Order: sequence, then structure tokens, then C-alpha cells
Amino acid sequence: MDSRHGDGARRRLLLLAAAAPLIAAGCATSREYLAAPAAADAPIVPLAGSRWRYQRINLYNDLPLDEVVCELESTSPSWSVIWRGQQERDTIRARYSEPWRIVEEPLYGELMRFERPVPVVPAVLAAGQRERVQTHYRVAASSRSLRWRTDLAALGWERVVVPAGAFTALRIERTSYFEPWQMSRFSARRVETLWMAPEIGHWVRRDWTGYYLDETTLGGGDGPLARASPEEREEAISWRLMAYEPAPVAR
Repeated sequence: MDSRHGDGARRRLLLLAAAAPLIAAGCATSREYLAAPAAADAPIVPLAGSRWRYQRINLYNDLPLDEVVCELESTSPSWSVIWRGQQERDTIRARYSEPWRIVEEPLYGELMRFERPVPVVPAVLAAGQRERVQTHYRVAASSRSLRWRTDLAALGWERVVVPAGAFTALRIERTSYFEPWQMSRFSARRVETLWMAPEIGHWVRRDWTGYYLDETTLGGGDGPLARASPEEREEAISWRLMAYEPAPVAR
């Protein structure tokens, strides 16, 4: 068989396998959601100096990894947030064009810089809000400008319990499809769920994991694939709010 035809068939098979989790997710049972809280009509806009402290959890074994403090450093000309880990070397800045549209953010381990701001939450905190943004991003490890697309959907209000307490928060699903900066990877996506609490102007929980295809997973076994799905999986991390400290009211 012509090797070009074989490569094309193999790539089509990989893409079908990558789509399988998304098809399954679409078949999931519906959830019961709550009425929107009063704070949704006038969500807090954090002031410079506000702090949110999170515990990072490894979702593979539910064990704590570390803690991160996010402090809103400034709100003009853009929103600058210092992320401080437990080690001094872990200090890094995230930047948003407004709350909360990402210009630069280190959530996934690399500081990612986007050519066009990417939303974390919808502009209006209401169930049913959807948004799609296509842009490019860069990381320090690569000189290339890489494709990125985020699809966002606000599903409904849920009661969420985290170490800082119980909150009625908007459940938001984000899926990002992107061109990996690592040369051996392709067809990558990151799947994220976060719960945005209008009473603190930030998320109280944010979970993510990622998937990608790698040529090294091909071949072997009894069939065209070495295993049921050729997808590799990244970390699976949960950020859970431990404390919120609003900025002092200006005098």
C-alpha cells in the first residue's frame, strides 16, 4: 500500500480516537442547577491588594501538591496578578486585559502569552453564556507563534464546598484546542471546569487536565493501535480556595 495513504488513514484513526471522550461527554446526564444568587446581579470587582489563597490537589491521587497565593497587584492599564508559590522561585505574574480575560497566565506550568485575550469566565455571569476565541500563543520554550482556540460555556449555578467555605458559584466548562510547542505532539486539548463565585470576584475551584497525541504511541498490539486510545494525558490538577482577603477600603 502507498505509504502516503497509510499515513493518512492512521491520522484519521487518531483523530477519531481523540474525539471519543468529547462524544461521551455529550451523552452525559443533565445536572440539577440552583437559582442564581443575588450577588450575580452585581458581582464584586476586586480592588488592588485582594488576595486568594489556593491549595493545589493532584486529582490522580487526591493528594495536596502545594499552595499558591494570587494577589491582585494592579488594575491599570491591565490586571496584573502575582502568583506566589511556596518557594521564592515559584513567583510569577499573570496578566489579564480585564477580569478575567487572559493575556498571560502560568496555570498549565508554562507562562502562556496570548495575542488576543482569552476568557476564563463569560463577560456576564449567567447560565447559558457561551464564547469562542481563536488566537495564537507563545511560550518561552519555543520561538513559534502557535494556534489556540477556547470554547467556553456557563452551565449553571452549583453549591461548591472548598476549604474556604461553601459558595454558590457558576459552573463553567472550558475546552481549548491548540498546537503544542513540543515537536512530537499534536491534536492537543485541555479540558477545564471552574466555579466562579461573584461574591469574591474570582473562582473558588478550578480543575484541569490535558490530552494530546504522540507518534510514539502508534503501532504494536493486535490492531492498528497499541492500546484502546492513543491519547497521552497531562497532569490533572484542582485549585481549591483556602482563604480570601479583600483589599482594604480606600480612605
